Amino acid sequence: MNPITEPFTRRGLSVASVPFDAVALHEVEGARTVLITALPYYFPTVPEQNLARFAALPDYHRYFGGILQEIAEELKEIYPKFYFKPFTDNSPIDERKAALESGLAVKGKNNLCITEQGSFIFLGEIITDLETALPSPSVTRRCGTCDRCIQACPGGALTENGFDYTKCLAYLTQKKGELTEEERRLIRANKLAWGCDRCSEVCPHNQGLETAPIALPPNELLPKLTIADVEGMSDRQFRKTYEHRAFAWKGKATMLRNLYILEDADRE
Repeated sequence: MNPITEPFTRRGLSVASVPFDAVALHEVEGARTVLITALPYYFPTVPEQNLARFAALPDYHRYFGGILQEIAEELKEIYPKFYFKPFTDNSPIDERKAALESGLAVKGKNNLCITEQGSFIFLGEIITDLETALPSPSVTRRCGTCDRCIQACPGGALTENGFDYTKCLAYLTQKKGELTEEERRLIRANKLAWGCDRCSEVCPHNQGLETAPIALPPNELLPKLTIADVEGMSDRQFRKTYEHRAFAWKGKATMLRNLYILEDADRE
């Protein structure tokens, strides 16, 4: 087995490579190669869940970052003359472009990266000054004539011609300020306070997935928030209480607005 891929494979992660310069957003001195990988995060929803899966999980940056740090240290032992720097999200590269150009993923009609493990994935990478090229993974997933995600998209954000993020329910739940009545209606109708998984849920490539390790103990899932959970907090308390959740950075006001909208739906 390739000594570079082995630490990833042992942890159940696929990996591909792409030249750093091909996907760079910011300079990293001496960087030659990006080792791009994907962490699955699928788990079955529970009754009355109002947070999308990524938001119900503890912040993946810590979990995934820890795994990538371990891999980077192993690679450093194998190649002591080179550096290996792990990143998740806050990265000097375009992660999505790296996944697509490396062959790790293909672009779906749902505007998401689809890997052999589906589209419920987080991207992360290790940047190195070691110049290497890994064999491109064989991703057999393709959309073809399937348009289930387009038909299922609550806001009509997906079309055969592209993606309009302003109509995406996930975007609307994170949008600050007042919402239009149509935007409020979408939140009420779909009973989601944060995010949306609909386009991934109907995707054939996501059927039969097993619960991902990140969603298993000892990680704690938070599938639902209520007004009572949030209302009595200051914004500072909200951010502190939920600091390891993906929705905390937006602050209390946006989440509470959405929860009030959902309360209106319950009264109807």
